[in-house]
Amino acid sequence: MYTSDLTIIDIRVYIQYYLNRDFAVIQYSEGVIMRNSAVSTGFMALILLLSAGYAFAQNWTTCASPSIPRWCPGSAVIGSNIYLIGGQDSIPPFTSIPDVEVYDTVTDTWSAVSPMSNARWGLMVSVVDGKIYAIGGQTGSFMEGYTATDYVEEYDPATDTWTELSPLPTSRGWGGSAVCSDTIFVFGGYDPEVEETGMEVEKFYPATGTWSSDPLMPMYRETFSCIYMNGLIYIIGGWDNDLVQAYDPAAKTWTEPAPMLTGRGASGVCSFGDCIIVAGGRGGPEAVEAYCYDSDSWITMPSLPTPREGLIAETVNGKLFTITGSRPISEGGVPYYGIIECIELDD
Repeated sequence: MYTSDLTIIDIRVYIQYYLNRDFAVIQYSEGVIMRNSAVSTGFMALILLLSAGYAFAQNWTTCASPSIPRWCPGSAVIGSNIYLIGGQDSIPPFTSIPDVEVYDTVTDTWSAVSPMSNARWGLMVSVVDGKIYAIGGQTGSFMEGYTATDYVEEYDPATDTWTELSPLPTSRGWGGSAVCSDTIFVFGGYDPEVEETGMEVEKFYPATGTWSSDPLMPMYRETFSCIYMNGLIYIIGGWDNDLVQAYDPAAKTWTEPAPMLTGRGASGVCSFGDCIIVAGGRGGPEAVEAYCYDSDSWITMPSLPTPREGLIAETVNGKLFTITGSRPISEGGVPYYGIIECIELDD
């Protein structure tokens, strides 16, 4: 964890100031702060002096494991609990599952709750007013075939029940969802039956249980990360893709922030302060990088101890949790992991 209240963001501000807002990427790698050739020796001395008292001293640790190893599940955070939802199981033919487990980050324990009515992996998950919405996803298996779904289910933690709602207008999995003003936006995705990814932007209103559409995305996207921050919804990466696009729900316009340092898809994504953290994924299974909103730039964080893809990432009480996933496809894609690796982000 950081050894004082000075964070990555604070150090970035110093860098930005001394370089007259010409931002230089400062990377952390095994305790060494790296610099590019544009940074002067004197400036690096300042940064090293700062880092002597405010060093990146994070260490990854292992937490209690869920009972089911899985690939491409959905996830949600309510209070101090992380919900692990659906996914694909680790036993051939690698089939979609409906199982839901809850991780208590305070007690480091797992418990099972009611499963979804419909087994899915690559589903989109969002939270509105303390309820979890599981949207779309793929059903079936890799070895025997799978199809995209239009299922929408609402989970109420207070009653431990799932309720089926109005279906997703366009069946798909491997898309992304994010919440803005109590509205769930669903972007892109993949339907194997039509053999193309999607450009749709569809909106679900939990208060009324109805859907509407926004203009199409600028391009086809799937297996990307999706998250809301500071009035924008970010669409990040995809298989071997470093592209970042940001959607303004109010203006219905798109911009292109700085690309990721490592292009990848099926990553875990979460936010911490004004930063977006992307962990693992196909194309960079060990990479952990943070996007800094204020400077439109990316920094490198300590690498995952277990490189993987199809994982989820969540932040709770200043700690980053990376959960499940599989061995990189470049190394065979199996086994699927039932692990949590976590790291402190703040004191």
